[in-house]
Amino acid sequence: MSMIRRIAAALLFVSILPAQISTSQVSGTVSDSSGAVVPGATVTVTNEATGVQQRQTTTEAGVYAFPALPVGIYTVRVEAAGFKASVRTGSTLQVNTPLVVDFQLEVGAATESVQVSATSEVLQTSSA
Repeated sequence: MSMIRRIAAALLFVSILPAQISTSQVSGTVSDSSGAVVPGATVTVTNEATGVQQRQTTTEAGVYAFPALPVGIYTVRVEAAGFKASVRTGSTLQVNTPLVVDFQLEVGAATESVQVSATSEVLQTSSA
């Protein structure tokens, strides 16, 4: 009987262990050159390895968030009426390390774009 209890206890313990999480999130704020937030801007994240894209618009506070993205290297693009599109490439998303990518849009035609390539590690400031 004690063998059955040990097996049951072991199965219970294994079932409550947390699963390895292989996702994280990309979020940020979109503002203009004066620092005012840009609501309704279209933000697109693209996994550079797979080409998979996700798209959403910024909130009234100019904020966007893509929770539960698979880890990898991403391109983040922001477009808004009356502003040049802005693109940030090479943004590395690591397990359980949220990535904050803020944008400051320049006034101009939507057909123009500003491209920024990430060449160094992004300092993660949202948690210890």
